[in-house]
Amino acid sequence: MGVNVGQVTGQEIGTYRGLENVRMLQVELLGSNPDTVLFFNVSGEDTAPANGDMVIVRNMGGFRMTLGTKDPILQVSNAGEKEFYSHAAGVKLARLKLNIDGSVGIKNQISGIDFATAMTELIDEIKALTTFGSPTNHVVTAASKALIQVKLIQLLTVVKGI
Repeated sequence: MGVNVGQVTGQEIGTYRGLENVRMLQVELLGSNPDTVLFFNVSGEDTAPANGDMVIVRNMGGFRMTLGTKDPILQVSNAGEKEFYSHAAGVKLARLKLNIDGSVGIKNQISGIDFATAMTELIDEIKALTTFGSPTNHVVTAASKALIQVKLIQLLTVVKGI
């Protein structure tokens, strides 16, 4: 059959022709019947294409496997930049962007809170702590504690545990 293009309609983790604990995609191939194919990606990376993503499928040595995937989101990175993101319904959600100026952007699209902004605001609040008492016995005011708590909650909303 050679190479074909299809659209992901589902997936599961299981055994594929003796290979255990692998991701298999259910793919509706263009001009052919739906099929289950083996999904390979880079070692150390756990990626799962979303339903609706396009895949290139190749028959190699009795295995049908994906050679690449493409989501429906418009690619906008500049030359030399790299962006990692999760997505659903054609929208980027959690994002990590490596910019050509050396900066790193982290954003959670759902909460609308930008990680860099939240971290900068937290640092500013810590620097501006209002204290009273002697230099050996400083006490942080309740207002300063409350502001820091709000900033930490915002920050943790952006960066949730894995």
